[in-house]
Amino acid sequence: MKELLEYDKSKLIETLWESDPEIFRILKSSNKLQEARNRLFDHLNDLELHLFNIYSDKQFKDKNILERNNAKECIRVFKNVIRTENEEFTNYSALNSLSRAAKKKVKSDSLNVGFFMEFINLFKGIISEL
Repeated sequence: MKELLEYDKSKLIETLWESDPEIFRILKSSNKLQEARNRLFDHLNDLELHLFNIYSDKQFKDKNILERNNAKECIRVFKNVIRTENEEFTNYSALNSLSRAAKKKVKSDSLNVGFFMEFINLFKGIISEL
């Protein structure tokens, strides 16, 4: 975490996509924001289903219950951030900003390093716990 403070914005963006390549792939390949949202929810729901399934064919069954609970909480937070209701409430779409960053359509000044650091920690919470 401490090393993130020393990264410039381009290195933070690179680290963000390395944190969860599947989310990057979904955002980059989606043509519309709603398509990205739906595909992200499908991806996150799939991860969530496997977290506590004792018959899961994924690596989750060998993880400690605290690690799985932390991953589930990170998934919950990310789902709340990308919900349309919350975007309307806050009058801001973090999903749109992430999508634009994935497609390299975002101006370097429009998002600060804190934005990227928050999502790096969130994505790592999902993936590293799994």
